[in-house]
Amino acid sequence: MRRYLFISISLVLVFLCLLIALSAPHTTPLPENHRQDVIRVCAANLNYENRHPGEATSALVKTNPDFLVLLEWTGKNARPSVFEKNGFTMVLNAPRNGTHGLAILCKKKIDVKAAVIQSPISGPCRLPFGVARLNFNGKAFTIIAVHAPPPVSSCKDGNEKTLGAIGSWIKNGKLKFNLGPGVKGDDVILLGDFNATAFSKGWSSFMKSGVRDAMRSGWRLKPTWAPFKSAPSIIRIDYVFVGNGFVPIAAYTIGIKDSDHRAVISDIQTRGVAGGDPE
Repeated sequence: MRRYLFISISLVLVFLCLLIALSAPHTTPLPENHRQDVIRVCAANLNYENRHPGEATSALVKTNPDFLVLLEWTGKNARPSVFEKNGFTMVLNAPRNGTHGLAILCKKKIDVKAAVIQSPISGPCRLPFGVARLNFNGKAFTIIAVHAPPPVSSCKDGNEKTLGAIGSWIKNGKLKFNLGPGVKGDDVILLGDFNATAFSKGWSSFMKSGVRDAMRSGWRLKPTWAPFKSAPSIIRIDYVFVGNGFVPIAAYTIGIKDSDHRAVISDIQTRGVAGGDPE
């Protein structure tokens, strides 16, 4: 009996050690000597109750993204003036109390148009999207900021329906029709809090849109969410996805003070992106 108990405990410990190793956040800084055709994108769920906006802002500024999405933006849980001093322009500012707020910031050198579009699903859990069309080094493409509903009973099938709707907007990694400032035929980048894993309902229909996970590199799982703010991240529900016109170069995550999410950052090569072809 003791022998079986010892073996069982040993196997559990080995499994836990392996899980911790695979889930260790990947925080190796990326080199700043960007090539001309590489854009760095970042998405951060700030937590609408964040009581440390200065520290959250400082962490994001240090990542030096070209394109930054703030989710659960209330107007108070980050410091716009600090972003401005560090070369950012807020191109979309839609603060809300609670989880529905959204902001997009870009480096001033980037030509961008951005707009809020409402979720195609109904119900109290519908969350807005941010759509931006960038002209980056003479190449036009669309970035969609995503905040999908959580897969909880109070939201019914909101997450599944949202993922399905996003998938219906895109074919072979390109927009199927004009979407806000986005143009039909544009290559697409999607980033944000999808509140889903590869085992979630609606995941397969979303992945049929022809996008790839830019964070899927190396052997680490790059978890982004914890059940409590003080607990370590255990699963990944925040992502960066790219169409076939992009080449992911590197990706990592960073902690955000007073948030249960880690921010996701990816360097993406835009070579071959030519822009949409509206009909």
